[in-house]
Amino acid sequence: MIKFVPTFFTALRVFLTPFIGYGIATANPKKILWFEAIMFFMACLTDFLDGWLAQFMNSRSRLGAMLDPVADKILLFLTSFSLAYAGKLDILAFIALFIVIFRDLLVMGLRSFGGHHVLPVVPLAKLKTMLYMAALFFYTLGLKDFYFPFVLLALSCFLSLWSGVGYVVAFLISLKKLYSENTL
Repeated sequence: MIKFVPTFFTALRVFLTPFIGYGIATANPKKILWFEAIMFFMACLTDFLDGWLAQFMNSRSRLGAMLDPVADKILLFLTSFSLAYAGKLDILAFIALFIVIFRDLLVMGLRSFGGHHVLPVVPLAKLKTMLYMAALFFYTLGLKDFYFPFVLLALSCFLSLWSGVGYVVAFLISLKKLYSENTL
């Protein structure tokens, strides 16, 4: 039973996501979304908690390893789209979010094709996700007129491109290796 505690936090992140998205999308665009920002922050904390608990309790599971990145994407994509729908993003932030989301979908596709053993998570990608979460948190608070959230998002976008290229190169190398092993 204790082995599934980290997975509980991953599931909690997915459970909170629709409430966060709905709250953002239906709120007054001029209102500071304190409740939604706090819920988003709590959901982001579950991302840290599930990984830390899995390591601390030595209870890593295949289910948790599979669900964690999917839960991250569900939270971040829905929050991003809700912020865009609510008019809380300017055009540059929207373009940066599009780049980050496209990279995440590309990496998910490569992973599903090649498996996680081919493309393990790199520390640069973890930093990208933290910056992305922080930027969305500040946008949820309605701080789009300040440069700080955009700087965080721009850094996340840059790290997305950098790590995305690294993932594509690693995938192509592993594909070439697999192809050469199977043709001998």
